[in-house]
Amino acid sequence: MVPLLLIPQLGRKKFSSKTILYGRNMLITEYLWIYHWTLHPPRKGERIPSGKQREKTKDSPGHPMFRSRKQVSSHIQVLKGFFPTLSTCKQKDGLDDDKRLVKEEEDTESFKNNRVLISIADGRLPDERPNYEYFSRLLNAENDVFIRPKQCWIFVSSSKVTLKEKHAASEDGTMKKQLVASHPDGLCLTEADYPHLKLNEGKEYKDLPRLGNQPTILLHEYTRSLAQKESSSVKEIAGKWDVRFPELREKLTAALDDVHRQTR
Repeated sequence: MVPLLLIPQLGRKKFSSKTILYGRNMLITEYLWIYHWTLHPPRKGERIPSGKQREKTKDSPGHPMFRSRKQVSSHIQVLKGFFPTLSTCKQKDGLDDDKRLVKEEEDTESFKNNRVLISIADGRLPDERPNYEYFSRLLNAENDVFIRPKQCWIFVSSSKVTLKEKHAASEDGTMKKQLVASHPDGLCLTEADYPHLKLNEGKEYKDLPRLGNQPTILLHEYTRSLAQKESSSVKEIAGKWDVRFPELREKLTAALDDVHRQTR
């Protein structure tokens, strides 16, 4: 569990060290290998296998404590069942890399300077430790969730609106039937502004709830599936926050200018 919390999501990127490219599962493999020999140092005269010597092949049984990338992937799948909402147990979609505003060069540079990855690639355990208190709070907060909505449904209707049919000329000169809704105060609601007005002709909307003898007219309907998603990293916001939030940038810049003028 520790390497899952320490090693960042890499997506389609690789961490390069000494001409070797490491994916996230490969880094976890190396971490587990280093951790084993830290707990059980080699005996006198015993040599620690390296490279392909550790792996199981047709000609070699390999080392019993070595875990391949496929085995690591299987272990992660098991952990996902215990911690389904923990972001570190989720596989990052490589397509997300193309959607992020932070430049790829900046991400690559951050991986190059990541002390955890550097330590693992150098064959030693990192000095950094997971923020157990933070992850504990995440898991405890998960226990406070009792209801998980699956779909959002917004239904807007009015019993004061009346529907009328009208014919209007289309671009090709033909006459086209349109539904126009009228409000008692004289406001006209057209299909251009309320495209869902035409749904009132459908039989599934004929029996909408009524207010006394007054029929209810559908104005807008919105449905969308809902899914839980962890919040974004602060780094993703900080990378180009001034571009994403120009109004905030202007206010902060103006405030800083005022401070500079007052301190002169």
